[in-house]
Amino acid sequence: MYFKPKRKPGLPKSLPLSIDDLSDDGRGIGRYKGKTVFVRGALPQEQVRAEVYADHSKYGEAQVTTIEQPSPDRVESACDYFPRCGGCELHHLKIDEQRSHKEAVLLRQLKRFGDVEPEQILTSVVSDWSGYRQRSRVSLVYDKRSQRVLVGFRRKRDRQIVPVQDCVVLEPKLASLLPSLSELCNRMEGRKELGHIELVSAGDVPALVLRVTSALSEHDTNLWMAFAAEVQVNLYLQAGRALGAKKGSKGRAKNDVLQEQLPVQGQRAQLIYEVGPQSYNLSSFQLTLNYHPQDFVQANKTINEQMVALAMELLALHSEDKALDLFCGLGNFSLPMAKSGASITGVEVSEYMVGQATVNAQQNDLQETVKFLTADLSKENWFNPLVANEYNKMLLDPPRDGAKQIVEAVDKFKQLNSIVYVSCNPATLARDAGILKDKGFRLKKVGLLDMFPQTAHMEAIAHFEKC
Repeated sequence: MYFKPKRKPGLPKSLPLSIDDLSDDGRGIGRYKGKTVFVRGALPQEQVRAEVYADHSKYGEAQVTTIEQPSPDRVESACDYFPRCGGCELHHLKIDEQRSHKEAVLLRQLKRFGDVEPEQILTSVVSDWSGYRQRSRVSLVYDKRSQRVLVGFRRKRDRQIVPVQDCVVLEPKLASLLPSLSELCNRMEGRKELGHIELVSAGDVPALVLRVTSALSEHDTNLWMAFAAEVQVNLYLQAGRALGAKKGSKGRAKNDVLQEQLPVQGQRAQLIYEVGPQSYNLSSFQLTLNYHPQDFVQANKTINEQMVALAMELLALHSEDKALDLFCGLGNFSLPMAKSGASITGVEVSEYMVGQATVNAQQNDLQETVKFLTADLSKENWFNPLVANEYNKMLLDPPRDGAKQIVEAVDKFKQLNSIVYVSCNPATLARDAGILKDKGFRLKKVGLLDMFPQTAHMEAIAHFEKC
């Protein structure tokens, strides 16, 4: 006879916990009757009471409700929306301890996933903990019950909107727009058909990208253009229909601006009100890079400047060098590399980005020392257009998936002896570092790039040399 095993008793809804450690994603780790519980808002050395919101077979997830014995490293959050808002996880932890935690996670993951240890740990690259973020996506949700648009950021646990009027990590000129956005969205005729807003301020002129699921009426278009003029932002619109044409309408609007055809979803938003050029500076290299607000630009201007300078120091380029910049984007690293006089090739999957990087090179008078190619760097044969050249140095700045196909093919480049790897995911950096070790490269240096203070997210820079 089959007997169904008894299910272990679940966690109580509310429970006391002693917090022993901090997880990689910034949650306190406690145990209740042998079962691990991850607790948002809790820190090591604390006694807390927490409310369980998810009880899985091997672990639970909870939110702090009461701090009965606080950690000596706890600080009062400067954010009125923490911990409800899901944008930041570590507002309650001293900033120096945040960085120590992130560095420990980086080194632990290098050892765990790559079985590598650096010969030298670099001094962490840091910035102010507030007002640093120069890009953000603001969520817009129409609430049927109140018949209002909720403007804010998502909660981590259930993705519900937390309406906000301020954000302490957002650049002040972007944060100052938040109260007006709520008022403006709720004055729209088409407020039920809003998608989201992207705010970007990488240079002198902020940009606002409004994503809508249907065409704006003339009233709503004029509303947003008047706002852009008042607050001095470049206004972009992304929609799936002709701007100003109502649903089902075959006619065209009279206003010249309204006659412009907007891109369909997934394509680039169109500039409809311009204050000034969309560009940012790398001042220490005397470079200006043009960008579209939907292009990838680093979220922290101060860290980006320091990161580029450190990468150049580690690469130590000379005029006789030939170097690759893979995942080159707009040329954020390629153009500073070209300033050395070395021969640089930037590679990116997007033809648009290659075109934009080429224009940036021309505008900075670097077209003789840098060129850009289109190639899918996730494919096994990505290197086919490149192996005939004798590249001796390489810079990698991949997305979160890492650069597995790249590092598996480094032995195709017989002269390659130096690699600088900029990572936004220490787990894939560690995996790729293990592959590079097997290919005969040693990890000379690694350091934390604290691109996102107050969050558990971490970035890193690593330097590998051929043994």
